[in-house]
Amino acid sequence: MYIFTSDSCRVCQDYKRDIEWINNCFLYFVEVNTEEEKSILAKIIDRTALPATVAYLDNEIKFIRMGEVFEADWIEFDQFLKQFPDKPLPKDEIQRRIEKQKNRCLLTYYIFPQDISEEKRTELINKAHEYNELPIDIDRLCVGVDKKERERMLEGSYHFAKLILWKDPQASVANYSPFANDILIGYTNVNQEIKFIQREIV
Repeated sequence: MYIFTSDSCRVCQDYKRDIEWINNCFLYFVEVNTEEEKSILAKIIDRTALPATVAYLDNEIKFIRMGEVFEADWIEFDQFLKQFPDKPLPKDEIQRRIEKQKNRCLLTYYIFPQDISEEKRTELINKAHEYNELPIDIDRLCVGVDKKERERMLEGSYHFAKLILWKDPQASVANYSPFANDILIGYTNVNQEIKFIQREIV
């Protein structure tokens, strides 16, 4: 469990002082003071206010509570912390959990050139698991649905989805559909610090 506070926030300091007596090796206080740190936190929890109490289990957020949490509300937090052992996890267990997270399949948008063969398209989609990817073929998603609605379906996941732009190394110019180009532009506008991945068709 992480409690995010700022040294310029009076409520944060009161909250931190009220609960710093709690002795649990899985409870962390994290100071968020710079604009860069606040921006990073906002991307992680989709909120900007402080203080924020965030509970994680196996790298997934289980709940977020904003503002100062008073003693009566700590029942929920106490129950959550009881899931963890009394001592920090041993290094081998930490490594095991890290490897488990690395091997999870991530939602991934696949953009193919329009002239790719059906056989090659299917082959690449079927190999997605080798990259730990859960693929969505952009041009094949709900083709009977209005274009704007298809875009809306995809844009909600821009923040955490990967995007793979498949390229034919033999082609001088890549030929992608107008819809795929719009998705690529929308994705890059949202993820200016996270670049899409170019992968060659072999």
